[in-house]
Amino acid sequence: MDKEKRQKLNVCMLIGSIALFSCTYFIAEGQMLIGNSDMKWHAEKAATLPFFDELLKLVPYPMFHFLVKSVIKVTSWEPAVVAPALLGFINVAAYVLTYYFMTENKTKKYSKNIYAVMTMIFLLLQSIYVPAFNPNIYLGQGSINIWHNPTYIMVRPFGIAAFLLTIKILRIREGERVAFHKLWWMLLLVMVGCNLAKPSFSQMFIPGLGMYMIYDIVRTKGKSFFRHFQIACAFIPATILLFIQAYYSLGDEIAFEWMAVWRSYTPNPWISTLLFMAFPLCVILQDVRGFFQKTEHKIAAFAYLFGFAEAALLTETGVRKFHGNFFWGYYLGGLLLWLVSFRYFLDGVQNTEWKTAGKLKLAKTVVSAVILLMHLASGLFYARSLIAV
Repeated sequence: MDKEKRQKLNVCMLIGSIALFSCTYFIAEGQMLIGNSDMKWHAEKAATLPFFDELLKLVPYPMFHFLVKSVIKVTSWEPAVVAPALLGFINVAAYVLTYYFMTENKTKKYSKNIYAVMTMIFLLLQSIYVPAFNPNIYLGQGSINIWHNPTYIMVRPFGIAAFLLTIKILRIREGERVAFHKLWWMLLLVMVGCNLAKPSFSQMFIPGLGMYMIYDIVRTKGKSFFRHFQIACAFIPATILLFIQAYYSLGDEIAFEWMAVWRSYTPNPWISTLLFMAFPLCVILQDVRGFFQKTEHKIAAFAYLFGFAEAALLTETGVRKFHGNFFWGYYLGGLLLWLVSFRYFLDGVQNTEWKTAGKLKLAKTVVSAVILLMHLASGLFYARSLIAV
């Protein structure tokens, strides 16, 4: 990339980072003024409780709280300033990692400036809002971009990094031991970081990846068993930590009730699912065979299905039954499927010779683009409504 193109890219990345930081900061600042908001609860607990005592017992995923507490102790700033600023930087990290995922292994033919702009758009998307169906744009539908929950914001860059590392380690050829071991240790540490930020990512990603590995072992007639076993070992610390966290954080016990919690937030869970995943489903159904040729697409699909199953089937008992704590894995699984389908769509647009492309190809692209614009319009409306609170 020449100097002029690099400068244009840096400007695009800077604008995207500033936009996302500002949006996150002002939304989080508004949420801090709401008495029963997740943002205020987590920030105040971080500021008032001591480390490694009540805090760890109350919040077994303390990364956000540890960072907020540390900044407050060093600067003496108020939680209402520290928490929004911290989450702003975390969303910038998610922006950079998402951009890296979108542009990895791209040739000179592709415009990275377009990916920089589209990545900013990606982090503003929301489920399609249909007020006549459900007056609440978020409850019942969910989203890949959740602004009110600090631990979800915290885990997202770790989850994207874990997904990236998993893809890269699966691509390493036999015999490249140094590269394999380097990525293996990075993956192990990032997965532990995922748990400390919010264990919901591990909750759906580990079984989803495990299902992909079983599928691949069967497909290769056992030839990939040892390699997958090596990779799976990187998830052992996170899995152990996940069970410890579940012991401290879950309610009285786990019950199995099909869509019992989901139906309390939406008139129809299936329509809500469609509103959440309209764009990825449109992209996939237009080219099912081509889409699932890539390893990362299969992994994302398995992870999403596990997240969906957990949200639909599992619930806590007692007073926390309708808190919807098993939905966080579903949103993060949706994030992975959105990531791969969004990149697949952009690659298709940039790789197509539109002068010779047929009318069917053009029509499919237009339909996907219109649906994407509906997601974006809903996201901008939702962000604006939160900033105005």
